[in-house]
Amino acid sequence: MQKLRDYKVSAYIGYLPLHSSPKGLALGNEVEDCAHTEDLANRIVRLPFYTELGVIGLEHCIDSMEKVLTEIYGVL
Repeated sequence: MQKLRDYKVSAYIGYLPLHSSPKGLALGNEVEDCAHTEDLANRIVRLPFYTELGVIGLEHCIDSMEKVLTEIYGVL
């Protein structure tokens, strides 16, 4: 997410599992109850895709994601 922010792309955590939400914990759930869900939730990132973004903004987001993924994983 930080690498995307370096390109001025606002990425943020995209998902809070219901079992580990404040209400879920208040109902007696434990974070460890759904380890697979927690693992996936820690890897989901929300990206800025919305109608008002426009073609130029969308292309910037896509180009930035390609650059970041190439930095992290090598050639895509």
